[in-house]
Amino acid sequence: MGKLIYLPDSVEDLFRLAEKKFGKQGSTILMADGSQVEELNALRENDHLFII
Repeated sequence: MGKLIYLPDSVEDLFRLAEKKFGKQGSTILMADGSQVEELNALRENDHLFII
C-alpha cells in the first residue's frame, strides 16, 4: 500500500516519516526503475519511491 506525501527536508526525516506511516523501519530508498536515491533534491514530481 502506498502513500502520497510531501517530501521532507532530509533523507533521515523521510525514513522517520515512513516508519511512522507504515510501522516499519527502512534503510534504502529506491525509485521505480530500481535506482537508489541518495539525495532528495534529485527527485522530480511524480517520481515513485520505495523505502525498503
